[in-house]
Amino acid sequence: MRFRLLAGSIILTALLVNFFIASCTGSSKEDKGKATTDSHQIQAGVIILTDGDPTTGELTLKDDNGRPAHTFKVDHGQKIKWILRGNNPNVRQIVDITLKDMEGNTEIFSGKPERDGNSNNWKATVRNDAFGENEYYNIIWLDKDGVQRIYDPLIQVRPRPTTTQ
Repeated sequence: MRFRLLAGSIILTALLVNFFIASCTGSSKEDKGKATTDSHQIQAGVIILTDGDPTTGELTLKDDNGRPAHTFKVDHGQKIKWILRGNNPNVRQIVDITLKDMEGNTEIFSGKPERDGNSNNWKATVRNDAFGENEYYNIIWLDKDGVQRIYDPLIQVRPRPTTTQ
């Protein structure tokens, strides 16, 4: 009898651990926030505005792993989100995200970046045919005093993967 209870406990524990691991890694039937391209899925890119300097107009940008995102590398078809941290004392809001007017700059987005609902966050999607292209863009933002500032980071689209035969 004890053996059956012990075996049942082990099986139940294994099932619970497996369920917990699957739920923590985001395994689900719905892959929200991912773009599907060429038979693989790409996680949405996140650019987090953590701070701004009202005197220079420079923004501190991080990716979702906390690494600098002033040059942000993406894949074709990838969704990008710009998130303004709520506790940011120097940046009141993002006003617009636009293509920087300069020679050789390529529009990599399938549509103009837009505000995400009524939030202070923005979103866009990289064109499916954009490979190895760069886009210098402007983040137009308001500082804590309501003064408009402009910052110009870079997004790089990774080149088309090479196929080996």
